[in-house]
Amino acid sequence: MARRGVVLVTGASSGIGKATAGLLSERGYTVFGTSRRPEAQSMNGFEMVSLEVASEGSVAAYVQAVLGRAGRVDVLVNNVGTGVFGAAEEISVDEVKGLFEINFFGAVRVTNAVLPIMREQRSGRIINMSSPGGVAGIPFNAVYCASKFALEGYAESLRHEVRPFGIYVSIVEPTGVRTSAAERVPRATHSIEAYAAVRERVNENFIRSMRSGMDPRLVAETVLQIIENDTPRLRYTVGRQAAMVSLMRRTLPQGLFERVVRRVFGLDH
Repeated sequence: MARRGVVLVTGASSGIGKATAGLLSERGYTVFGTSRRPEAQSMNGFEMVSLEVASEGSVAAYVQAVLGRAGRVDVLVNNVGTGVFGAAEEISVDEVKGLFEINFFGAVRVTNAVLPIMREQRSGRIINMSSPGGVAGIPFNAVYCASKFALEGYAESLRHEVRPFGIYVSIVEPTGVRTSAAERVPRATHSIEAYAAVRERVNENFIRSMRSGMDPRLVAETVLQIIENDTPRLRYTVGRQAAMVSLMRRTLPQGLFERVVRRVFGLDH
């Protein structure tokens, strides 16, 4: 996709979304980032638009506003996401539904809103932000992983359906990105003492790894690569750890893979 087109980036107020929107804007793309409260965001070199991905009306209004201003939509980056930290038993069904409304159904809503436009154009890129948690379960992140597993299956199926229209669907799986957002991940409202010790140990390791994670611009550069590739692949890993998880998941016997996971997260201490 050599022509500098129109890009929608959900969740562009910070982290990967902000880095991606900023880089694409620098490279000459017309970028519309989204946030629940865009008025609170500083100027980032691209336009911020209000969007609540859990609302059909908000998604429809957002896409129509972009279409009215730019006349087309060439790329969608489904980046917005959240988590719920806790043991699976500690997380309520309502909390599960709330997370899926954003991480999975939100991506489906925005994708469905742009597909008619891309089909008419006979071109487009839909890029879904996943993680190693989309291919391997992470302890105390069961619901987050479930939403990313769902997103990966959806994206892989969609890729087959829309390719005849010149639309390519890709998944990006980055290793932990340097951010303080890990400390703001919502915790399960219900706490079970039996899980407390190992849960807190895993949480401390998770926060430490996120603080020392990679620059989000590395993920943004992968998104740019996908956009400018004539025939982008389905999956892209970013970072050594993500590549290792993907490789081990495909090649190791399940029992050995589980032992590696338990050792990495200190579950047997």
